[in-house]
Amino acid sequence: MKCRSAIGSAVVLAAVLPLAAVEVLDECPAHMKREKVSADTSINTGARSDSLPDGWMVFAKHQSADHYSAILNGLWKSSLGNFDPAIIPNTENDHPSAVKLYVEDGSWILYWETAQTKWFMIRPDGQNKTEVPIGAAPVAAFYYDSPKETGMEIVFRADDHTIKAMVLDLSGSAPQFGATRVIFQMTANTLNGEVPTVGNHLFTGRWRGLGPGAHDPIYVTIPDEGNGIATDADIYEYQDLPDSAFYGCDYLIYKDGSMILQNDGNQGAVQAPYAFPDIPNVALPASLANQLRGKTVNLECAPVQKQKSMRMDHKGFMITKFMETGDPAVTPDALADDPLYAISVNFVPDPGRYPTGETAYQWGDWTSWNWSNWKKYVIGVAGCCCGGCGHAEYSGIWVCDWTINHWTLVSPKDLAAGVPAMFLTEAEPTATAGAPGRAPLLPSFAQALRGQAWVYDMHGRRVARGAVKNRQLRPGVYIVHAAAADARVSVVAK
Repeated sequence: MKCRSAIGSAVVLAAVLPLAAVEVLDECPAHMKREKVSADTSINTGARSDSLPDGWMVFAKHQSADHYSAILNGLWKSSLGNFDPAIIPNTENDHPSAVKLYVEDGSWILYWETAQTKWFMIRPDGQNKTEVPIGAAPVAAFYYDSPKETGMEIVFRADDHTIKAMVLDLSGSAPQFGATRVIFQMTANTLNGEVPTVGNHLFTGRWRGLGPGAHDPIYVTIPDEGNGIATDADIYEYQDLPDSAFYGCDYLIYKDGSMILQNDGNQGAVQAPYAFPDIPNVALPASLANQLRGKTVNLECAPVQKQKSMRMDHKGFMITKFMETGDPAVTPDALADDPLYAISVNFVPDPGRYPTGETAYQWGDWTSWNWSNWKKYVIGVAGCCCGGCGHAEYSGIWVCDWTINHWTLVSPKDLAAGVPAMFLTEAEPTATAGAPGRAPLLPSFAQALRGQAWVYDMHGRRVARGAVKNRQLRPGVYIVHAAAADARVSVVAK
């Protein structure tokens, strides 16, 4: 990456910029989409939005745009192009939260019923509502590509140190549940956040005892191709783990296990000049308004908490490759900044980034992400929390095509929604621009990987085993170090 030799005409504001020396570039790296952003809000005028393929979404409703406000009755379903919501039958008396959709075919919804403190599965048409026997687990999810015979489990946090999985059979009209097992036992710290799991990849969070709210994301590789029990030794080790938390939340893994998504937290350090537009409809706090309007300042290329005066946290997300145990140790900042590991860093549309109040999150809390069955689409909500509210035009349910950072509003702007999930009924194209490409494995390559083996690129970087298993290799030359022999092979794209 080319560094700036001087700040030039950029205005450095002590109230905004951290004091530590940082790398300042001429512009943000291509994968960091700070300026590359567009939005479609046509559904607000009653017009059909044509930004998205055909599909539908499910969501809960809240009493207000504050994410911590009361959850109203019913799990709702609507098409994506036109907002035509209806309560899913048999959920009229429920107060749903933590909604997850089985994105392989859209046939099942998993959700937490807050009033009964139970988990349920239900068909999108309201049929076959079934209690999931995992008690009052605080978080749960579908476990894709499970090593068990059915290929599916329900993964859930059993207590502050234990994550378990329960066999799930979806071959009949109603879900059937089997044996429960431990997949991760933590001892050094306590667990935090969601528990998305695919194959032998688990992405979750931990508290390191650094103070209230101080948590970090962790990548866990489950031994024995997902059949074993992971421990602290199976957590990916960061380089130069900071003494303070670097946060991150709303953890997701794409269904093929190759990449993760999270709210950025404090990950990302490189800066580049940013020209603040004059936006008359957005009321910046008085302490910042006169300083920023029409000015150019150096800001991070990721939506991080480090800009304390700007409070950019929860104003976008980052997508990176899954870091396996034994992968090269890199810093949390590098996972956002370095395109060797980062796939995409996305900012929300401009007005949604800026504060309208002095308290964090009151002026815009973009959160509750869920991946769709198409790799390039993520759905979430814009709202607020903790006693305030964001700019009205930037509330509601939004879908982001993260490959080009195009945001589509799929509900009225004033809808107070919670934890949406979506399914596209059209067939997904074979490749998604900006995402890892698929390539067939040559016979010698596949044969070597049947046993214990490690794959390296020509720069000596170890390739995550999940990426190999799921054919997420870019065309090129790779080195396979197997227990039996070494081999240099080519991977050829279709």
